[in-house]
Amino acid sequence: MKLSKYIITTSIEDAKETVTSKMTIIYSCLSNQTIVVRDEVFQKITNEDFYNLDERLITELQNSRILIQNGNDEFVELYDYDKVTNDNISLFVNLIESCRSGCNSCSKNNTISRPKNDFVNSINSYIEIELIKKNLKTFFLTWKIDDPTEFIETMISISESNLRITDMNDIYYASSLICEGEFLTEKVFAMLFNLCMIKKYHITLKCSNYESTEITIKNILSILDNFPFRPQDGIIFELTIKSDKINDVFNIIDKFSHAETQNRITFKFDFLKNNDTSKDELAENEIECLFYAIEKGFIQSILPTRVNLPCAATDQNSLSVDKNGNLFSCNALPLSTPNIIENNLIGNVSDDVRIHVHSTKFRNWMLELRENKPICYSCNLLPLCGGGCLLKREEGKSLGCPTFKYNIEDRLLVSYLNQKSSLNECIVSYY
Repeated sequence: MKLSKYIITTSIEDAKETVTSKMTIIYSCLSNQTIVVRDEVFQKITNEDFYNLDERLITELQNSRILIQNGNDEFVELYDYDKVTNDNISLFVNLIESCRSGCNSCSKNNTISRPKNDFVNSINSYIEIELIKKNLKTFFLTWKIDDPTEFIETMISISESNLRITDMNDIYYASSLICEGEFLTEKVFAMLFNLCMIKKYHITLKCSNYESTEITIKNILSILDNFPFRPQDGIIFELTIKSDKINDVFNIIDKFSHAETQNRITFKFDFLKNNDTSKDELAENEIECLFYAIEKGFIQSILPTRVNLPCAATDQNSLSVDKNGNLFSCNALPLSTPNIIENNLIGNVSDDVRIHVHSTKFRNWMLELRENKPICYSCNLLPLCGGGCLLKREEGKSLGCPTFKYNIEDRLLVSYLNQKSSLNECIVSYY
């Protein structure tokens, strides 16, 4: 047996009565399970000295994928899992010039322009063919629009068609929206929620734009206060707070906390980098805000969980359609360089699906990992991010690594301290 390369560890002092023990927290990136052991036990595990260890512990370490058999190539498992055929499809309908999904790969300048006249008919026909031809069981649709009122008729028409098709063919359907919160009034929300069946809303709050942020907060609080949600509706809003000042983030969390919205809102944090801040400092700010939100009662994802793919750009069952009907696997691709666009264009919704190109450069990412072994190949976090943002890497902006790379040990500590109320992590302690 040997220690898996896909683990994260950190140390903590655990006080019990008058005795303080040094402990090691071990998190498996493959199983998403956490085990806590004494430091001396971890040293034995590291040195493959298993003879004096409790058999129950060894079994738990194996079941948690922290210990694996000698000769096992863990990357092969990741690669093979990626090739498993799924019975779901995800479609991003992007009706603005740039993506609002938060990966920061898009242009900052968004301009509104109308879809082509035959856009609705073409996309409805394309969706129906794809769902029925592939005998799919689940359909996820995400809208990306600044102001939903600009395209409300288009959204209702496409949504009605989706609901009809999925209902007739016993397909599970879920829809979400990425938009500017200042346009999301109660009236607009009611149409989207009831007519388009959009149940999840992703909104970015830019602290630098005080007026827009205040309007957005007012809209969200008004919706949560007056709309007749059911208990099973769960989290409605995922709010990404963009700021360069941690106190601004605390203030926003406080406003939603005072309004008792903990069962409808979750947060993400995006701290703006400047010449005076390092990635480690940004990651530290993120952890402080994460812990603050948890203290205020909000349900936050602490530890990243295993992903099969880094993002939609690599997923054979994920597509993005722009206002011209062009199909990509990433919303930011239409704003990239001509060469990158050419290598990743799938086709158009009005084309015969038989001429669509499915073997694009980004979709072959796992094959590239296996054959060329770039830096991600040897990273212990690979099962958690899958390789990050491929567009950033292709454009030479960065490696595309997620922020949790720089605060993962702190996240482990927060998760450990929060384990009694955690619903996502299985923590086993051996003292």
